[in-house]
Amino acid sequence: MEVASLASPLVGYVCSDPDWSFPGFRQWQALRSFGVPTESIWSDDLSVTGASHPGLDDCLAHLRPNDTLVLYDLRAVAGSLDDLEQFLEGLATRNAELRLAADPAANIDFLQGNGLVTALLALVRLQRAINSGRTKQGLHAARANGKVGGRPRKLTDDELRHAVQRLRNEKMALAEICMQLGINRTTLYRRLGTRRDFF
Repeated sequence: MEVASLASPLVGYVCSDPDWSFPGFRQWQALRSFGVPTESIWSDDLSVTGASHPGLDDCLAHLRPNDTLVLYDLRAVAGSLDDLEQFLEGLATRNAELRLAADPAANIDFLQGNGLVTALLALVRLQRAINSGRTKQGLHAARANGKVGGRPRKLTDDELRHAVQRLRNEKMALAEICMQLGINRTTLYRRLGTRRDFF
């Protein structure tokens, strides 16, 4: 949609996503009911554009300071916390306001305008910090219980001990030992390097 200058400070964006149960035309109706003029609504149909959002890019390019962007809800612009944080930071940089047509409670006075953007950014960052903290706690607890993350080793300590004994006592060829264990030489060399106590 080409609009040289938006007549209304209300600007809307609609995203039709085949994986989202709320279709684009219903979002469009909600934005119109919210007071967004038809000519000030941009849209994307992800079944056509794929992962790109040219309509959103156009919409954001037309936002002026103190304009109000109206979305049906935040799923229209973000599929992850990272997406949401980037989007909200862009709004804050533009000094634009935000309204959510699907959740009028989010538009109460003390969260008007940039206050809503700031509050949402704080929530995103808090959620990221909580997730990071939980991950670290889980890893710490797993290590305390003797569990180590990552791929399981291809060669256990017992198998390595037997391989060393065969190399020493039975004078078996390295290639033959590796073939019996189902590993390559690099794996055996790597494990031998980590367990010098076996020699």
